[in-house]
Amino acid sequence: MSQKEAWVYTNDLEEQGMIYPLLQEANIPFVEFGPTSEEGTPYLEYNHFRFDGIDAIKDFVEQWKKEERAIKKVVREWMERMRRAYETRQSGSSDYDIDCPVCGGCRDISYYPDKGWQNTNRDCSFTFPGHLMPPTPDEFRAYLEHEGLQQRIEMFLNSE
Repeated sequence: MSQKEAWVYTNDLEEQGMIYPLLQEANIPFVEFGPTSEEGTPYLEYNHFRFDGIDAIKDFVEQWKKEERAIKKVVREWMERMRRAYETRQSGSSDYDIDCPVCGGCRDISYYPDKGWQNTNRDCSFTFPGHLMPPTPDEFRAYLEHEGLQQRIEMFLNSE
């Protein structure tokens, strides 16, 4: 997912009224690029793919939602492993890596301080989209430390 927003081509307000809410509900960033060509069918372009017509755009939105759920699931699983490792002070080397949500690779995504999150599977080109970029291991560790501090402070603030 290298393109930051979908490019939408429509001819009239009725088409926009059908397409825009779908994209907004799915939190898909998009830009209106103006009218379609002479065929008159609305379409959407994203990462060098073209989705012609309302039904194809709906399919694109459903696929986007499915991929987003898969990404959130593997990041949540990673966070749970990181939380357990933090709480127990015991971890394995793969606890710091994330499963690939696309190819299903086990712990294929590693964090490198100079490169960020990188997929180590040469057969898969998955990269996290910007709006779903997980925190770095250091950022998540800082969150866990802050969360403990926050709970201690709230204990006093919420007391009678």
